[in-house]
Amino acid sequence: MTTLIASGKAKNGTAHMELWRKEDYTYEIESSIYIGYPVGFRKSSELLEDTSYEAAIKKFEIMVDNVKLVCYT
Repeated sequence: MTTLIASGKAKNGTAHMELWRKEDYTYEIESSIYIGYPVGFRKSSELLEDTSYEAAIKKFEIMVDNVKLVCYT
């Protein structure tokens, strides 16, 4: 089950970012930037395997301003 943990804007202000829990000790940081028509959104992700909740949140907080926690696991 995939669960949204947190969201926010990248420190440079251009990308929307989300932290997802994929399974035990596996998290994914996704970012999306609107490029414009006709491209639309450019998305990228980073998979964090064998990672604790605390380490995943810390990494996310380094990348994002104004972290908004959605779910605490």
